[in-house]
Amino acid sequence: MTVLNKDKILDAAKDFITEGKFDKAVREYEKLLQADPKDMRIKLRIAELFAKIRQIPEAIKAYREVAESYAHDGFYLKAVTVYKNILRLNPSLLDVNQALAALYEKMGLNQDAVHQYEILAQAFEQKNRFDEALKVRQKLVELAPSEGTHRTRLAEAYQRDEKKEEAIEQYELLAKQYKEQKKEPHRLIELYERILPSRPQNKEMLTHLVDLYYQKKDYKAALKWLEQFKQVTSADTHLLGLQAEMYAVLNQLDTARGKYQELAELYMQQGENQKALNAYGEILTLLPEEMETLRPIVEGIQAGAMEVLQKKSQEKRQSKQEEQKLKEEEQEKEKEAKEKARDLEKQKPKLAPQQASATPPFPVKQPPTEKGDVNTLLKKAKSALQLSKAYETTGLESEAKQELSQARDCLKKILTIDSQHAEALQLLKDLGGVPVQAPAPPKNKPEPPKGKKKISFV
Repeated sequence: MTVLNKDKILDAAKDFITEGKFDKAVREYEKLLQADPKDMRIKLRIAELFAKIRQIPEAIKAYREVAESYAHDGFYLKAVTVYKNILRLNPSLLDVNQALAALYEKMGLNQDAVHQYEILAQAFEQKNRFDEALKVRQKLVELAPSEGTHRTRLAEAYQRDEKKEEAIEQYELLAKQYKEQKKEPHRLIELYERILPSRPQNKEMLTHLVDLYYQKKDYKAALKWLEQFKQVTSADTHLLGLQAEMYAVLNQLDTARGKYQELAELYMQQGENQKALNAYGEILTLLPEEMETLRPIVEGIQAGAMEVLQKKSQEKRQSKQEEQKLKEEEQEKEKEAKEKARDLEKQKPKLAPQQASATPPFPVKQPPTEKGDVNTLLKKAKSALQLSKAYETTGLESEAKQELSQARDCLKKILTIDSQHAEALQLLKDLGGVPVQAPAPPKNKPEPPKGKKKISFV
């Protein structure tokens, strides 16, 4: 039996790697692996070298063996690292994604596990492997029960598999969560509308749905559900009362009258006489001409009640009329304000075409004033002088000269604008550029008239 010199082989492999001869390095490492197949560090190096020379199947095979060995021995973090290396080479390996998600779960890293399982679920669904996708969706809800998105997708997965009852149960749990959290009422409405056709006897859910629509003032949607569930509505005073009120608001007075009549009769059955009288009072408020028709019924409930109801209904009508009058006045004021604004707009003088075209649709940057030019140039000159000194200190003579030249140019430009600018004159004097008293720029003198000689007194 040949005894291998491990150190010698490792050195040879390193030399080959340094020279870029990765295939020869692999052969060296394989000698060690044959002697000790359980040495995962050597196998990991082989996998890395296969990846370098783009022998992807061989690299994945070696990586997989290393990852499985690490996971079996409880080295989960090492296994995770290796599985990630595999996915970098081939992200579509579903078994590797699944193994990685399971490892995250074992390590208690639920957020990472959820992320990985979501990737897996979507991949299964894209490949029409719905049974496997459903199991992953169940796992996601198990790991993140309060996350509405995962429960919604599980319910949809049940629907896709025609498991209607299981889907409805998930929607019910989700609706319960939203209701307890008191958030996203629009989402809760959607859930209720999915559930109720399968749960026609769920009065609590129907009531909450109608209340939500009532709060939104979406009376037509609320009434649609109340009419759809007539049996439940007709046996519940709260629902029946809302139904009557909403028909009244929509000005469907005959229908509202019928519903208030049903409400009054239901209260009578329950022994709630005063509430029954209040329902009849609502009819009188809407339709005062019904007084004589209702009188025997109302007096049969309580002697002398009609006079009280008549007075209350009259006060209510008067109050509603005043409210309506105020509302109309506000609308009229708003209308007048809008008309006035339109009139003012029309009265504004219109620009001539030439003027209109001369006015740009956006602000135009105006050229700087002379004073602004001087200040800007002075700042540039001082900055250039500072840089020049800094360059000179560090021995950068060429750069220092360039900055000095720039400073001189800026100072000279200042003097073309303001020939008596004291600070510019002094700086230029310090630089050896001009004397303190700079000569004023020559003015353009008019030429003497032709035919006349210029007289000199010198």
